[in-house]
Amino acid sequence: LRGCARRPDEEVAPAAATPLAAAPPAELRTARLLLRPLRAAHVDPDYEAVLDGLTPEGSPLQSVFARRDAWPFFGMTREEDLFDLRRHEAEFDLRLAFAYTVLDPADEGVVRGCCYINPPTKRGFDAECMLWIRPSAADHADHA
Repeated sequence: LRGCARRPDEEVAPAAATPLAAAPPAELRTARLLLRPLRAAHVDPDYEAVLDGLTPEGSPLQSVFARRDAWPFFGMTREEDLFDLRRHEAEFDLRLAFAYTVLDPADEGVVRGCCYINPPTKRGFDAECMLWIRPSAADHADHA
């Protein structure tokens, strides 16, 4: 996962040393959202969603993972997105972290965003969750 910003005084939890024992959900479906494990096979609709709203000046998705994160960056290629998806898929298969693609249940070929469930970086938490929604789907987010 891309970097996470922390205050210097925050207590940091050790990285997860062992995979999650229980099988993670293979799907979550609601009337407005469909979550499935993020796979390399999703590269084309994922890449389209990542580029949604991206200009040379930046993207509404920048700073989702860290305040000064430049992801996604202007000029990002499909191959770079595919590399990220393969990494997320491997983490999921090893049960180290869980990235889900957020799909439109009415059109499963449309990626609305992604949800990430990661081991905690702070003591006292079971996980850290982050998500992004493509700018053109943000109007649906209030009703999900």
